[in-house]
Amino acid sequence: MKKIVCLVLMIILLLTLCSCKTMSNIDDKSYENKVKRTRFIKIESYECGSIIVDNETNVEYWMSEGTYNCGTLTMLVDGSGNPKVRK
Repeated sequence: MKKIVCLVLMIILLLTLCSCKTMSNIDDKSYENKVKRTRFIKIESYECGSIIVDNETNVEYWMSEGTYNCGTLTMLVDGSGNPKVRK
């Protein structure tokens, strides 16, 4: 019984550590080409969400792709608490 519990805990730990790895990054040239067509641009994609940029303000947001909070936007901030702006 202890072996089964230990095995289940190890599997949960492994899935937790591997769940948010980078899936793809969009290069700056691709970003510049899409800016003219839409307000929000996805610049990085992860298994549990994406980083998107507002085309009008250049502010970065985290968009959750979780099962219960899918589509939730959270503004990213820098170290001093100001909105993170893409340069």
